[in-house]
Amino acid sequence: MRHLAIVLSLASVALTTPLACREPDTTPTSSVVSSPSAIPSIPSIPSSGPPKPSSATLCPARPLCDAPSPPIGKAKFKHTGSKLIAKLGDARHRGRDSFLTPDATAQWAIAKFAYGPEDKDLEDEEVAVFLEESCAGAWTSLGSFRTSDDAKKHPTVDGVEDHGGRVYVDLVALGHRLAVGRHRVRFVVPGDGTSADLFLEVIAKGATIVVSDVDGTLTTSEWAAWKELIHEPPPAHPEAAAVLSALAAKGHYIFYLTARPEWFTPVTRAWLADKGFPRGVLHTTTIFEGALGTKAAAFKSTELAMLEESTALVPLFAFGNRPSDVTAFGLAKIAPSGSYYFQLDGDLKGGTKIVSYGALLAELAKTSTVTCPP
Repeated sequence: MRHLAIVLSLASVALTTPLACREPDTTPTSSVVSSPSAIPSIPSIPSSGPPKPSSATLCPARPLCDAPSPPIGKAKFKHTGSKLIAKLGDARHRGRDSFLTPDATAQWAIAKFAYGPEDKDLEDEEVAVFLEESCAGAWTSLGSFRTSDDAKKHPTVDGVEDHGGRVYVDLVALGHRLAVGRHRVRFVVPGDGTSADLFLEVIAKGATIVVSDVDGTLTTSEWAAWKELIHEPPPAHPEAAAVLSALAAKGHYIFYLTARPEWFTPVTRAWLADKGFPRGVLHTTTIFEGALGTKAAAFKSTELAMLEESTALVPLFAFGNRPSDVTAFGLAKIAPSGSYYFQLDGDLKGGTKIVSYGALLAELAKTSTVTCPP
């Protein structure tokens, strides 16, 4: 699989075998739901949740967090080997977004640094870290941190195992506890000026979350990663961005959960922005190959279990398109009435099949707005 991904990244062979981030279609057929009247009522916010303003109230989009990169002088790599690694190909650095709570014991910012089609780790090198608190446009330096290597691995944090090339930063330990709001962390490699971003959503008690798969659920192709590899971003399903934007405008946080390989993080983030999807938190797998089938279900259910453990929240709405999504959402105890599956037949465990996102918009317009996130 690693060899195949390398060859594909170089676009030197024909596309003949699917990337291991989705499972094949083996589902049976079922009835089609295509009109607003056929869709079950959208579940209401639990009474224990935050107060509800008028249903006419709409929340502003999450902050853009687009401050120019902080100035940093270029420096030499510590190791000659690192300079050679940086010449293997494009930087594939990526930060891992997170939902956090304001009173958490630790608030972690985690990033991975690698280069080229083999995703070769940048090990034992300095990385400068900066915080854009509340996405307010001003950067605070958090200091310089060294990437991990085989001899100095960091303990697993939030399900992210260290295989080298990672930086783990606890903001609380540095005296920068984050309040409720959206925050951005930028990691810069002084050796060549490359960087990675991540976004931290610190959420209040009673917040509500919408979780959505990406490939086939939001993209028109189940094999969207193929087109990303050859620089042909796939289209989005009509009105998919409008549905998630409508939910975000009602005060719900958006959680994009995909079994794509971790090195697809920057490409996926860019695609979501380009297609007009609301800003949120993005999680891929943390491995090179990604996951499919039962492994994809296990990955997603584990992620949702960690979300509940760290925030005491279970998503109110869920969107998927594969049997693995049905399994994961069920294990996460997401209400069937809030679970939607795009063009998926078979046993949906009480969830709803939809063939058009536009059919949901009228129903969503009837729902109340929860308290808008700060």
